[in-house]
Amino acid sequence: METAMSDTPQTDPGTQVTGDPNRLNRQIFGSFMRRMRTDADMTVADFARRIGCSGPLISQTESGTNTPNRRVEDLLVRLYPGQEAEIRLLAAVARLSSGTHAADFQLYVRANARAA
Repeated sequence: METAMSDTPQTDPGTQVTGDPNRLNRQIFGSFMRRMRTDADMTVADFARRIGCSGPLISQTESGTNTPNRRVEDLLVRLYPGQEAEIRLLAAVARLSSGTHAADFQLYVRANARAA
């Protein structure tokens, strides 16, 4: 089941933001990813098998501990092509602290232009 663009996730109410200013961005992406998984009634293990990565990577990404890499982003887009723009935007924002944000936003703008 796809999540509507207007349903952009917030972090879980119990989420604690640490001294890492980008953790909130990663948590928002993780919350979005968790909602995609739970809306499809999949466990972490099922979701990991479906997109082709490990369960711990899914758990760490959902919790905001792990920064989503482009491989996970591409796997999610393959599974949810109708949500490509939102996946790419949230992943790019979650990676802001990695120093590659300019390239990420250029990719997002190009993907959005193709979709328009």
